[in-house]
Amino acid sequence: SSGINAEYGGTELQDNYGYHYATHSAAERKKALRTQYLFTCQCQPCVERKMWPNFGDVPTGVILRCSKCKTRTPSQNTCVTCGHNLSKLSQKLNRASSDATRFIQRFVTDSNPSGHISIIKFLKLAEAHASPPFRLYNECQETIKQLWNLQSNSRKPVTLSS
Repeated sequence: SSGINAEYGGTELQDNYGYHYATHSAAERKKALRTQYLFTCQCQPCVERKMWPNFGDVPTGVILRCSKCKTRTPSQNTCVTCGHNLSKLSQKLNRASSDATRFIQRFVTDSNPSGHISIIKFLKLAEAHASPPFRLYNECQETIKQLWNLQSNSRKPVTLSS
């Protein structure tokens, strides 16, 4: 029930067991995984239940994490807790999110578009400076999974390093 993380080289790759946080409640996931796979899931969405809503309830905007106090803040310019200026970080994330969105839109019509690195860059930025979940973060994760799926039997594999 875990998500995809942008740290690929030498790190554990996690994926869900069919009970995704975006479509099943934490109680449903834990019960099913305990019954079917005999373990208690300790992924971030299962542990931090209130922070990981079902997909229909996921915020559409990027939620920043203040670099100074680490508080989740919906403001794109100033931390609501400590007042730290977030405008440069916000601009950087907005540019990366625009690039990732364009790639996702191309991916819908072309199963092998160029520019997948834009999603990797966005996910890395989001993991370092934002506070998932939010809609684009989830969409980037799902697009990466689909890209891997489409490329799994290809002679020319997709490179996921940036």
